[in-house]
Amino acid sequence: MVVVSITGILVAVSVPSLRPMMQRNAVAAQVNALTAAVRYARSEAIARGTPVSLCRAESATSVECGGAARDWGSSGFLVITDGGALGVVDGDDEVLRRFAPSDAGIEVRATRGSVGAGFAAVSWGALGNLVARPAGAGMPQFRIRPNDVSGTSFDRRVCLSASGRPRLAQEDDPCDGN
Repeated sequence: MVVVSITGILVAVSVPSLRPMMQRNAVAAQVNALTAAVRYARSEAIARGTPVSLCRAESATSVECGGAARDWGSSGFLVITDGGALGVVDGDDEVLRRFAPSDAGIEVRATRGSVGAGFAAVSWGALGNLVARPAGAGMPQFRIRPNDVSGTSFDRRVCLSASGRPRLAQEDDPCDGN
């Protein structure tokens, strides 16, 4: 009975400390998936010598790009060849890879600049640089964080430079100085 009581006390004490660790690991996994998608899209653009885009999927099971939005986590994202309109899957395009939606409880937000609106796609040219960036818009960036606002210390930002390379930043880094 004493062993069961001690085990119960240990479990009760350790369970609350597991939640932050699980949130931190889930954020790290999503950051890794997003940076892998960026690097894959950029390397495919260079290897193929043609534009390649990373876009927000229309739904969790779709192989079609969704429209401009800030939420990129709930439906996942696609890497596509981009022979026509950038970020739009048409008859000339091919879905190269589909990335799964983020884990429950993890938010992936896309913006241009530190306070910009969401966007539909990021496209890389044959030299690996970003192409088709709207005039005056900031650089594309993604904020990854737990939905639970108490976990803001786990927020991470993936910034893209004009050369198309990703960079990991803390939440308070605006990414505008890429």
